[in-house]
Amino acid sequence: MILAKQIATLRKKSGMTQAQLAKALQISAQAVSKWEQGGMPDAEMIPRIADALHVTIDTLYGRDTKETEDAVEWFRAHLQRFPQNERMQELFRLLNHVFLLPAIGEQTEVTGLIDSVLELPLEKSFVANPDPNDARETVWMRSALIFSEGIQLGVLAKDCPLYLLLPEPEGGYDNILSDNESYRTFFAMLGTPGVLDILRLLYGLENASSGGFTAEALARRLHTPPQEVVQVLNLLAEARLVSSRIINTGEDEIRAYKLNENGGFIPLLLFARWVMDDSDMWFNYWQGRKQPILNAPSPEENEPKEGKKRHEKNS
Repeated sequence: MILAKQIATLRKKSGMTQAQLAKALQISAQAVSKWEQGGMPDAEMIPRIADALHVTIDTLYGRDTKETEDAVEWFRAHLQRFPQNERMQELFRLLNHVFLLPAIGEQTEVTGLIDSVLELPLEKSFVANPDPNDARETVWMRSALIFSEGIQLGVLAKDCPLYLLLPEPEGGYDNILSDNESYRTFFAMLGTPGVLDILRLLYGLENASSGGFTAEALARRLHTPPQEVVQVLNLLAEARLVSSRIINTGEDEIRAYKLNENGGFIPLLLFARWVMDDSDMWFNYWQGRKQPILNAPSPEENEPKEGKKRHEKNS
């Protein structure tokens, strides 16, 4: 029975379903289920099972207790078994299977509860709307955990793979956020007509962040007057989302622009969609946080600037 228990335990720790382990071993899922219920694998299968679970044969028989120090090495070795272009998807798959664990109490047995019913990641996150009173044809099935130690957001599906892990830093989230005026300026810039159109176009061009582009070329693509494109590019340059330089062709001087790609624009749009989505359909949702996420500003901080001046003058 030790072997049966170890196969089940190690399989769940690796984030694999019975079907996935069976596929790796080229056997049926029923055979794996039989082993985990006490059946004995053939002797020649033991090394293959250990390899599939990325453990030693000693560990498979419960004779190896080195777990914590081996975890990082196992994780690294597991990902390195995949081609480079498949590692991100495999990392996402593993994270799917432990999404609930940070918010679950130590005494709660949660391993395998979800993957015993569903194979993660799901194929689709946009599913048919079950609410007959809602005009939307589809709803977005997301996952969110908000608890004392931090925030986790995820879309545990292949059509929109997303995983955000945001442990609360020492001192709270306030210390890592920018000031309100900076946010107002930035979002007002994004709301300016033409800004999002140009940004989404730039992120679709192959040479936007390397070879450069001109306002005239963008104007032709967007069927927009060049002077309007220049005005938008100037706003983007002030926000440091693009940069520009003068190129001397010998006959003329041309201003060329370059997209300053920092990896944040696409996540920004996706999380903006998350905030705007008012669906109450969730794959996982748990709000277990008792304290506020942010510190409330003091009355003095909320007082308008003119009111502060009058107060200081009277005092």
